[in-house]
Amino acid sequence: MMTKTSSLFLAVACTLMLAACNKDKLPGKAPKPDAVATTAEPVNGFDKCRDFFPGQLPRVPDLQTRLPRDLCYDAFAILHSGHTKTPVFAVERLTVAQLQDAADEQRTNRFFADARLPQAERATLEDYKGSGYDRGHMAPAADMPTAQAMAQSFSLANMVPQAPENKAWTS
Repeated sequence: MMTKTSSLFLAVACTLMLAACNKDKLPGKAPKPDAVATTAEPVNGFDKCRDFFPGQLPRVPDLQTRLPRDLCYDAFAILHSGHTKTPVFAVERLTVAQLQDAADEQRTNRFFADARLPQAERATLEDYKGSGYDRGHMAPAADMPTAQAMAQSFSLANMVPQAPENKAWTS
């Protein structure tokens, strides 16, 4: 049980820690809109799958340092970072009909390295082996309306490391 003295000490310690924080650097704090516009670069490409985007292509901070590559698939698109070997973002245009069509697709679980990426910029199955992380879809397999789109969703270019307890699907 906490005493009055320890409660007061805890409150003072928390207040001092918060006061010492640089409030502009707190995780989750959104940057000011004008800062985003000046530091983010417009994304280029996606010529074969522009219809997945709701409007103009997004702006991404430090775009060129990410070694970006646009990848178009049948039902989604990825901006891939060759630096981190993971997607910067995934985009898909979902409709009720597409999701209904996706309901009967069988999950393949056949992960593969995307050969369209340079070998030095793509993740491999070995990158995940023994890491303690699962391969987490950015464009979910459950959204894929065809067998081919389902298979494409297992590209490692569509994956990020995911803690096993965060799985959204069950076998």
